[in-house]
Amino acid sequence: MYSFSDDTLFRFECLFKQEKRDYKKIISEYNSKKWNDIYEENKNNQITSEIELLNSSYNFCKSDIKFDYSSIEGKVYKANNQDIQNSIFMIKKYIINEIDKYDVNTVIELGAGMCFYSKLIDLHYEGSKEILSYDICPITKDIYKVLFSKNLDTHFNYYDEDSYKFLDKIENKCVIFSNQSIEQIKETKTFINSLKKYKDKIECVINFECLYELKDETNPIFFLQKKYLEKCDYNRDLYSNLKNDNDVEILDLQNNLIPTHLLYNKSIIKWKFK
Repeated sequence: MYSFSDDTLFRFECLFKQEKRDYKKIISEYNSKKWNDIYEENKNNQITSEIELLNSSYNFCKSDIKFDYSSIEGKVYKANNQDIQNSIFMIKKYIINEIDKYDVNTVIELGAGMCFYSKLIDLHYEGSKEILSYDICPITKDIYKVLFSKNLDTHFNYYDEDSYKFLDKIENKCVIFSNQSIEQIKETKTFINSLKKYKDKIECVINFECLYELKDETNPIFFLQKKYLEKCDYNRDLYSNLKNDNDVEILDLQNNLIPTHLLYNKSIIKWKFK
């Protein structure tokens, strides 16, 4: 008999309560002890390699991590450390391919949180790229300073048009990406329209996000994923707003490709302004 992990049982509980995703909720989740522990880990141990970064953020060498994952076809399987790393490096490889394709020097992560992917990209290029990380949580500024040995005003709010003004300082075109952060915002028109003002500075935008509108309700797992997004009050309009914007061209769409846990498969959607 299949036995679900503790993480999955916790996710199932979420299906029976309705969250309200507002500023207070976001800060309570992302200014938690876990984030402080990651900051302390990074501060006390200089990160110079991918394995050090993985251990500081995900404790790969400290425990045998077990999750239930869903495949791109919506089939359940038991994931281990290697499966988790595969998902991480799938994201890394995709971003690097786009950076190299466009030959950009500046890479921007929105909703960077603990700056994990920002630092992963930085390690690949051995510090030769300008990596900028932005997030609504105050501790991101401290984590960024420790990881990159420099100061950056990392404060960013998807809903605040003024938050995008850091793009005024970008001299050449850049690649922008997000990973599992747009889930936190109820509407994405502000995000899209704010970036649109700087379209001449952006080669492309890559979102590694759950796409609510594309969850196939005829598949039991994806049906549950859709309900999970509703109950957690996660974003439900990113794909629709991109598709219906006449100034946006969707360059790539790979649905449900990257599992995070049983009730959350991320898609890759890459787009640019026309």
